[in-house]
Amino acid sequence: MIRTAAVLIATLALMGCPPADKPKADPKAADVKKPTKSDKKADAEAKKKAAAAAKSVVPAGVVHVKNDKWEDKEASKDKPAVDTKASAEAVGKAGAAFTAQHKKACAAGAAKVVTLTQATSRVGYESYKNGNLPVKGMFKSFGGYAVLGETPELHFWADVLSLNSGDPTRDARLLKLFFEAEKPDNALITFEADSLTGLADGKVPPKGGVIEAKGKLSLHGVSVPLTLKLKLIPAKEQDTWMASLAEDTLLPFDPHALAEPLKTLLAACNHKTMGSSVKLEFDLKLAAGCK
Repeated sequence: MIRTAAVLIATLALMGCPPADKPKADPKAADVKKPTKSDKKADAEAKKKAAAAAKSVVPAGVVHVKNDKWEDKEASKDKPAVDTKASAEAVGKAGAAFTAQHKKACAAGAAKVVTLTQATSRVGYESYKNGNLPVKGMFKSFGGYAVLGETPELHFWADVLSLNSGDPTRDARLLKLFFEAEKPDNALITFEADSLTGLADGKVPPKGGVIEAKGKLSLHGVSVPLTLKLKLIPAKEQDTWMASLAEDTLLPFDPHALAEPLKTLLAACNHKTMGSSVKLEFDLKLAAGCK
């Protein structure tokens, strides 16, 4: 639309306008102050600062993938249909198995268990498109628990189908084109850790601290080693903690065979670039015991 208008204006300028169509001089126009060199410099500096501020949002480790098929036009707003029936059934079975494992751990010794409270927690991410524009999203359905003691372990899962980025069309594209969530093996994200450091005698330190969990993250059907550092702060209730990531944690797509799906998503969204990794965002509430 903008390009068309520019061409039309340029064409009219070249053709010339009939004398009757020429605008009359505005006597007040002479009173309008023209921008000075100082004004232009200040404007340029303001734009430069704004660009730098936007760029600083993107973590240094994010590599942007260029869209070779990008066109200077508005992308289609069509929302793809996503058949998630088989995937939803697989997630349901996995969730039931996870719940059974949690109950078994609790039966063996609830005092050693720390449980993630979904209702007051958030599991999300921040991705980047067109150079420096952040886009946040989250998963609404997830669960997790840790078994502490001499041989601590941590278990976490998230339902990919519960993705919510605030835009139904974007969600559908992500599920179908990027996560390829119509395949049951791709519908679940899990993190299993068998190494937890930062505990105090096999327990969460009363005043909190940083807990490091080393394990494997399974995403898009591929398991890759991952280390998470969680900062725990005591909450108001006794034996409860709020947990967040102690440092910026990037999740790269390539190790999970998501490089090609990212290119497909780029073409569908008609973005110039997209980051090849996302920054994880956790705001978790943990409680001792099995509730």
